[in-house]
Amino acid sequence: MDVGEHVTTRKQRGNFPYVSLHSGYYLHAQHFSKYQGLFLRREGSLFKYVDGVRLDADIHHVQRGQDQVVLNTEKARVTLHRTDKGLRITATNPVNAVFVFDTRFIDDYDDQGRIYNVDHDDTTVRVNYRKYCSGALETVAYDASFSIQTDTWAAIDDWQPVAHSYDERRGDTSNNWVYRAGEVELSPDNPVSIHVSKTAKNEPTPMSEFLYEDEGDKRVAAGYPWFYEAWSRDEIISLHPIITSQPRLAKSMLVRAVTTNQGTRSVAGSDLSSADTPGWIAKRLSQLIEQDDIELTDDEAEAVIEYFETYLSTQVFDDRLVVNDDLETWMDTAGGTEDTRRGKRVEIQAGLLTILTVLDDLSDEDYHRRYVKTKQHIQRCLVDDGVLHDGHVDGHVDRTRRPNVFLAYYLHDDMVKDAVWRRTFDRVIDGCWLKWGGFSSIAQDHRLFHGQHTGVDNRSYHRGDSWYYVNNIAALALHDLNASQYLRYIEKIRSASLNDYRSELAVGACSEISDAETQRSAGCVSQAWSYATLLELLEAV
Repeated sequence: MDVGEHVTTRKQRGNFPYVSLHSGYYLHAQHFSKYQGLFLRREGSLFKYVDGVRLDADIHHVQRGQDQVVLNTEKARVTLHRTDKGLRITATNPVNAVFVFDTRFIDDYDDQGRIYNVDHDDTTVRVNYRKYCSGALETVAYDASFSIQTDTWAAIDDWQPVAHSYDERRGDTSNNWVYRAGEVELSPDNPVSIHVSKTAKNEPTPMSEFLYEDEGDKRVAAGYPWFYEAWSRDEIISLHPIITSQPRLAKSMLVRAVTTNQGTRSVAGSDLSSADTPGWIAKRLSQLIEQDDIELTDDEAEAVIEYFETYLSTQVFDDRLVVNDDLETWMDTAGGTEDTRRGKRVEIQAGLLTILTVLDDLSDEDYHRRYVKTKQHIQRCLVDDGVLHDGHVDGHVDRTRRPNVFLAYYLHDDMVKDAVWRRTFDRVIDGCWLKWGGFSSIAQDHRLFHGQHTGVDNRSYHRGDSWYYVNNIAALALHDLNASQYLRYIEKIRSASLNDYRSELAVGACSEISDAETQRSAGCVSQAWSYATLLELLEAV
């Protein structure tokens, strides 16, 4: 099921249309963010070609489809189409549009030594860009070429300083210069296309926006704009739509994950460890094997067994439970606090049970006895007063109310009895439920709670901000445990996640997070696991 099927025409509230491209995106905005515009993958990074197409008409409504976005203005209906070569723009009536360039690698903010050479004939505008290492224009750092197909080009050739409101809100670098190259007239007889070299033909699939190749392997980027690499935890969590639509691709990705020992690091070259990735790999493998006509070969099964047995032999255990270090769970920022979630954490133990289940199914060894003992120790260590808690650290139960219990249920719903799950869920709902349709990442009465996103300082990131992927998984857990009892929460989460896709940060993308106090999406503009878990929720509910 594609999210676009659920999108209706809405009044735009100052938020911005988004078109997913093959391994990239186009975010239609003005003075919003240095991450707006047309980005595609290049040399292991994201590369920006065009900053935007500025229409001389206000946008009143936006309609979103799978491969296009329609901008309804007072002058015309302007449609942004995804193409094999980039982007095509059509209009039902004449409307003028200024093309603005800001060509650069995503992390290059240097404004010196930027040279455009733009020439055109009757049908084509050819853009050649060269970035020098300094204003002396002696050494070329990189270059780029692309073209615009139009027969109404009028050159402007003007540099303009801009300030970006979203970047300023986040506490990020918010000012730079952009190049106003020229103006065109869009009309029924004059569609305009942006052609970028080295774009690949791609059949749309549920996750094609995030899929890219790395040394011959398909990977899932964590999100756009700044999480453009494959982060091990994010990639595996985002696999469910690929398991159900492209199971053989999902199988190859999971086999690669175990044969390359994925899970030690969050992302290549990062200092962040990922304690929960192995448990998520086990969950996705169990879902994959349920698909028709999908079986592991003997060699693949052996690789899975070796991966998980190595995991069990190298982890730090205490009383049969995994002990993770500081910042090794998905809550991997401290925001200047002591809140690192070290210890025995609830979703890590759920993943451990799933690992033991997979090993018991695939291996000749008897892992069932260890599974039973581990469950008993979980219940003794993490369950108190009939409630499953977030963790156990320094000999004490951590009673902090957080929505991680929903992740634990999703990973292994047989971890505790249903009555314990209900009491646990009710307790977290009481402390973390947000009336707009989500969960705060820490209870609202906790001393570290922030009601609004604090930006790049990470104070609110895991101490208040509401995460859409967690909300979607929470709805799946509530639906599975007792759909009728938790119906209003399930429907509210579903509605809020669709609202984010329809009309929040970027129209046509699933955001990373939202403020807790009110639904105001923030963080990464298009997050893979937010989109993937919403697709899963829409299939289930």
